Amino acid sequence: MKTSYGLEFDTVTEINPEWSDYDKTITGCHLANARVVIVDTEYGQPIDNEHDLEEIYRILEKKKTGHTKNERHGRKTR
Repeated sequence: MKTSYGLEFDTVTEINPEWSDYDKTITGCHLANARVVIVDTEYGQPIDNEHDLEEIYRILEKKKTGHTKNERHGRKTR
């Protein structure tokens, strides 16, 4: 998948044991927020940039439900 500005990402459901403790902490946040781990396809590491994650969470929500939370409530998205 890809963000509007070209960041390519993928989702996985398991924590890679070779990731650093920091990356494992980030994956815990991903799992809590999106129930998947969001990984940068270029580096194979969990994404930790909040700006990227905001858009990615919207993309994943739309893929899952067909619309974003804001669209469900009649609000415009960016």
